[in-house]
Amino acid sequence: MKTHFMLEVRGFNAGETDIRDRLARDPILAADPQLAYVYEAVYEAVYDNPDGLKYCAVLCIGHADRVPAGSEDNRRAEEEKAAQERADNARSWILEMVNDLAYSAGYSPQQDWPNVERAVAYQVGVGAASLATPPGTLSAGLKNRRVEIVIAGVNVDVIDTYDDQKFVLGV
Repeated sequence: MKTHFMLEVRGFNAGETDIRDRLARDPILAADPQLAYVYEAVYEAVYDNPDGLKYCAVLCIGHADRVPAGSEDNRRAEEEKAAQERADNARSWILEMVNDLAYSAGYSPQQDWPNVERAVAYQVGVGAASLATPPGTLSAGLKNRRVEIVIAGVNVDVIDTYDDQKFVLGV
């Protein structure tokens, strides 16, 4: 059965684009078990799949807050760059976490996403085109600077368990 869920990590500082840095600043967030749902789902599809009937797809969507100064073109370029870097970093972080699980279980880690079987991951940055809240305050900026991770799968127990749910972590 095809199912999906979404996890959103908020609270990136201005200029901060790596999810690893975001998690390092907040040990409570880093320890949240909901973060593990994403990479555990990929691990299940890739390594805990003796019949080869489990598949999953991951989409990392990076977001930015409005940049307050500069020309419209320069602001948009900065917003798009930050959002794309957030998405890129989230995608690489997921593979890193899957590899940590694989290594711990005695498997050889995957070097990059194209070599991963039965799982794919994509990333896109949308700049400040989809704000979580109107910009202009520090609090709003922390909510707007975020990464959404959508994970869909076929026959993946972790995904089936949380089907159609959205988890928002941080700020």
